[in-house]
Amino acid sequence: MPNWCENTMVVSGSPEAIARFKAQAGFEGGDATGDHGFIGTLLPLGTDTPDTVDAQRARWGIKWGDSEAYIGTATAKALLIRFNTPWGPAVEAHDAIAAMFSDLRFHLDWDEPGMEVAGTFVWQAGVRVSTEERSNSRSSDEFNAVS
Repeated sequence: MPNWCENTMVVSGSPEAIARFKAQAGFEGGDATGDHGFIGTLLPLGTDTPDTVDAQRARWGIKWGDSEAYIGTATAKALLIRFNTPWGPAVEAHDAIAAMFSDLRFHLDWDEPGMEVAGTFVWQAGVRVSTEERSNSRSSDEFNAVS
């Protein structure tokens, strides 16, 4: 059983680019519908690639894709998407997704409370422009408060 990384991503851009991303990512009714979430929908393994943990890690940088992805808030020019990934953020997948949608800006905040680490990534014009990782002692603080 993995530690689940909690992700909150804001995708922003023109109404046309937002609509294209939303449709291609498989968000129907606000929830991602693909077998491996929106990451697997946008970056499929391919018909000749076996669906194995090794193939998933090679393609997305994580195993299993994302889970429980949904659009929390949507406007014509922005989406707030919440989702989980196993063990950490899917940085390699988001690098590829940002390159596919270079007319959008992606801001990803992630938190992996089991490992007490969190961070922020930002992509603009198809490239990662900001990376921050920080200690997050939230789980220790919460444990100490009740012990």
